[in-house]
Amino acid sequence: MLGSLDDCVTVTGFVITPYVGWISSPFTPQPMAAEVARVFAAPLAAFEREPLAITIPLASSKRIVLSYEAAGETVWGATAGILHDFMRLLGW
Repeated sequence: MLGSLDDCVTVTGFVITPYVGWISSPFTPQPMAAEVARVFAAPLAAFEREPLAITIPLASSKRIVLSYEAAGETVWGATAGILHDFMRLLGW
């Protein structure tokens, strides 16, 4: 592990503490199906630009969240916010 980033509080009240690490050997992710729909790989450079703001439905309202397009996927919400903070920490 290289270290932890600042906590991220989600709109649903969960607190996420992201960790940054370096994986030097082949790795096959095994996501928890109850928490993650799918896993994909994207180069760090995909997050160098400023994120977009998109509108998503949330219960009976709508919410504007950060988003990135990476590896043909949309990364949004808390994950996009964490990546945005990480990229700023790196100086990008």
